[in-house]
Amino acid sequence: MKSLLFGLARCYLCQNYHADKMLGLCSLCYDDLPWAIHACRSCSEPIPKSCTDICGACIQQPPPITRMVCATWYQFPIKEMIHQFKFNSIQSNALLLGTLLSDKVESGYIHDSKPQVLLAVPIAINRLKKRGFNQADLIAKRLGKTLDIPVYLSLIKKTKETAIQHSLNQKERMQNLKNAFTINKHSWKHVALIDDVVTTNSTMLTLARLLRKSGVERVDAWSIAKTPKIKDFS
Repeated sequence: MKSLLFGLARCYLCQNYHADKMLGLCSLCYDDLPWAIHACRSCSEPIPKSCTDICGACIQQPPPITRMVCATWYQFPIKEMIHQFKFNSIQSNALLLGTLLSDKVESGYIHDSKPQVLLAVPIAINRLKKRGFNQADLIAKRLGKTLDIPVYLSLIKKTKETAIQHSLNQKERMQNLKNAFTINKHSWKHVALIDDVVTTNSTMLTLARLLRKSGVERVDAWSIAKTPKIKDFS
């Protein structure tokens, strides 16, 4: 457990004391989270322990995303924590979830250059009004503060209401996102997209292609959790 100060706080998960005062987890629960290890650096899908850090699909057809960092798999208790954050407005979870991702990023970029700016994946205006906030904005702000990277929230705009992605297959998701986003003028060359959950990578891939067309040379993608296509590797 990284840089945590244990005190008399109660753990968010096991309810025992000795949790980190800021994060809200004890060391045992922190270590027991479904960390996304042995994942492809380009798409974050699970890969066998014996493989390199890039999966066969990304070697054969390199995606527009140079590096994808997902802190955990989208499983208990992360799934429930994200759901409470997004739909029950428990925004204190943004601190905890953002810290998990910043820890993963810091450990993964020791020998790599960090992006010039963080860009939150936007949501449509009607959904923003209904929810009252964009979860990706809050996560990006937390990351920007922790990692000392500027955050710019107005570069990407979602200009079209789209169907809820989780009800669609990957082909339908890509079609659903067609012409849904616009990119304003900028001069950045290396950016990172921020979102809470990545499922089929459709949104991240769509935005990465648009950013590449706008002049960005390297697009990274960071998220709290990833839903893997393959559940396990032996």
